[in-house]
Parts: sequence; C-alpha cells; structure tokens
Amino acid sequence: MRKKFEDVLDIINGKNQKKVENPRGVYPIYGSGGVMGYADDYICEANTVIIGRKGSINNPIYVEEPFWNVDTAFGLAARENVLLPKYLYFFCVYYDFEKLNTTVTIPSLTKANLLKVEIDVPSIDEQEKIVDKLDSIAKLIQLQKELIKQYELLIKSRFLEMFGNGHDGVCETRLLGGFCKFQQGTQVPVEEQIEEQLEGYIRFLRIIDYTQAPQPPRYVSVKGREVEEDSVVIVRYGATAGFVGHGYTGVLANNLFEIVPDKSILEKNFLYFALKYGTFEQEIHDKAFGAAMPALSFGMMNDISVVTPSIDKQKSFVEFAHQVDKLKTTEQKRLEKLQLLFNSLMQKYFG
Repeated sequence: MRKKFEDVLDIINGKNQKKVENPRGVYPIYGSGGVMGYADDYICEANTVIIGRKGSINNPIYVEEPFWNVDTAFGLAARENVLLPKYLYFFCVYYDFEKLNTTVTIPSLTKANLLKVEIDVPSIDEQEKIVDKLDSIAKLIQLQKELIKQYELLIKSRFLEMFGNGHDGVCETRLLGGFCKFQQGTQVPVEEQIEEQLEGYIRFLRIIDYTQAPQPPRYVSVKGREVEEDSVVIVRYGATAGFVGHGYTGVLANNLFEIVPDKSILEKNFLYFALKYGTFEQEIHDKAFGAAMPALSFGMMNDISVVTPSIDKQKSFVEFAHQVDKLKTTEQKRLEKLQLLFNSLMQKYFG
C-alpha cells in the first residue's frame, strides 16, 4: 500500500546545540553529515532516521541511540505500528531527495515537501523480511570495505617499517628537485573533448581523486604527450591539490602534472609509495594550502624530500605491494558484486 510520509512518520525539527553541548555529554549531536559533538540532552529517540534540511540532503543516517539533531537536520521518526524505522531508512537511501530541493545554491528541503513523499508500506511482517535481506547485505558490504581498508593499511605499515616516514632517519632521503623532472599537463578546450573513444583519440585524464565519484571518461585526439601506465601523477591545484595517483595512461589535463624520476635513484612505482606514505602529504598541505586556491608549483615540489633506499629494497617492497594489491583487487570485485545485489534489491523493493 502506498502512503505519504505524513501518514506514517513524524518530522522532528532540529535545534541549536549551544545550550546543551558538552564534550562529556551522553548523547551525540548529529548534523546532516554525521556526529558533530555531544550533549547533555536529546531531541530524537533511538532508531530515528536523519535527513539533511540544508546541505547534505541525500545522505540519510540511521541512529540507534537517542540524539540531538541540529537545526540543519530533520529527524524522521517512524510510527512503528505501521512503519519499521530500518525500512524507512533503506527507503531514504534509495530515494532521490534532490527532487525536492527548493534552492539553486545550498541544497534545501522543506518539511511540507517531505511530508508529501510517497512510500510503499507493506505489512510489518513483509517489512521485516525486506529489512533482514537488505541489512544482511549492507553488513557484508561494510565488512568488505573494512577488509579492503586493512589491505591498504598493511601496505602502509610495511612501508613505514622498512623505510620510515622520511623524517625519522630510518632511511636516506633526497629532495625531488635533485633527481626528478616535472611535466605539466595540457590545456584542452571542452569543445575538443569527446565522450567516446574513436580511432586516434585517447583517454583525457582530468582531476584524479578516488575520494570523489569517478568522472565520466573524456577523450582527445592524440596530440598531447601521453603518460605511461606506471607514471606518477599529481593534482596541481584546487581542493584535491597534492593527490597522488598512478596506473593511468592518457593525456594529462593542465591541472595535473607528472613526476619523472631518475630510474637509477627511484623506480616510478616506488616513487608513488614514497610520496603516498612519507611526509609528502603534510609538506604539501603546509606549502599549498595557505592561499585561497590551494596550488602546487614545480618550485615547491623541488624542495619535497622522499626516502631513497637501494633499488633492490625498492623492488622488494613494490613486489610485496603488488601481491597485496592483487588480494585487494579480488576483494574489490566481491564488493562490487555485493553492491550490485544490494542495488538490484533496493530497485525491486522501492523502485
């Protein structure tokens, strides 16, 4: 049976937290992005769904304990005689609240619009079955993500064990400017970029940042300098300045540059790890993020130090990282299958 939110739940307005905020408080303070602190009092009961009133309006959160919600977040309290809280949560994960956005600047929702949202409400028994299926897969997905994260941490811990972070004297360091060349990407007008890979066109690498949603691939005619797959690529400016990547091939956009080391000192694959796990990120933050627009120059990069162990040790570590990465790739494929299964069930139940 299809019903409106106003028939099956109550929307609880958030409030300013200043009067109740206490670092030692018992109750978490939630905004639309997660926990913001702790309080001595609460507004919402346990098993309430949070949805952003402003900002992150498409990021529902399920909270299993009493909490205080700030004034930019709504609490959605299911009337449990007709609607299970966890069933409501999964519906909110599926539903696109951007459809209800009332502004063109900061995404916003109104209480009146939310109350008109329609949801299929089967019997409580049927809701329990749906929740059990979705919950079990969601837990497997989370466990899979944690396993992949542990593989990443294993590579990092091995690197620090063998070479240190560059400031602790475990291994010799050198300045990048002493043995590396820096090659900037190419400015390519949007009208010269295409969506599909035609003959004579290759991948156009734009901002590279795995913390963001992947950008749709773009292609350009082979006129720029194509980087090799094992090249080390760095974001040159913007919020992701300093992000290090490798394993790409294509023509670099002008917000990226490539670092090419003297192979007698550092192999490319090892340089990637030396930048990723050494002191590079902190040094880049100190150098690049003092201005309104974070940016890196070749001059800044010249003064960055990295560990430079023997070539044999570099090869040994890269081989170890490669073996761990193969295990991680296997788990990543399992994660993708679980995610596909979860998405198909969400479509089945709420689409």
